[in-house]
Amino acid sequence: MDSGKNVDNAFVEDVAQSLAADLMVHGAKVYILGDEIPETALNDTVVVTENQRMGKYIEVVNKRYLQNSGKYQRVLIIRANGVTEKGDMDVAVYHYNKSDQGQRFAENIKNVFKKNSITNKSYKDGNMIFEDQNSLYLAKNMLPAISLLTLENASKESNDKIAVRPDKKKFAGWISNGIMNDYVDLEIEN
Repeated sequence: MDSGKNVDNAFVEDVAQSLAADLMVHGAKVYILGDEIPETALNDTVVVTENQRMGKYIEVVNKRYLQNSGKYQRVLIIRANGVTEKGDMDVAVYHYNKSDQGQRFAENIKNVFKKNSITNKSYKDGNMIFEDQNSLYLAKNMLPAISLLTLENASKESNDKIAVRPDKKKFAGWISNGIMNDYVDLEIEN
């Protein structure tokens, strides 16, 4: 049993539930996709590859996107890497460099976290873009704009990540504020 993974999953699941509840209070329809897609299909001899797993996520997201056509829709992926709730966390927000909506979405979320950072250091404002193959695969194949939020234990040498306290309720509230800011920006733009 990998206790780090369990802490990661518990933190992300709690944040996702709180975030969904907060957004639904404001009239949003929220879908949470977790790790429920099985590692194996039908029996132990047929293994689902990572690309098949991501393909299933893309299929589900795109189907819901088309069902809700014309409405504000975004995908936020939250990845936790070895997070423990005992210390501060570093947060980074990424986007796909060929998506203006995804970049604006990421910037709105990042700005809320910067306002609530526990340090006064200035962060690089460089664009944090998808570089890993899995994120690029998702971004190129999903219809809605997508951003990625990564969490890890705080590190002193990180200039591009934002240090925050690991408070699940506040964390979910900050994400919610970032999403609502993005929605308002889009409404003002249109």
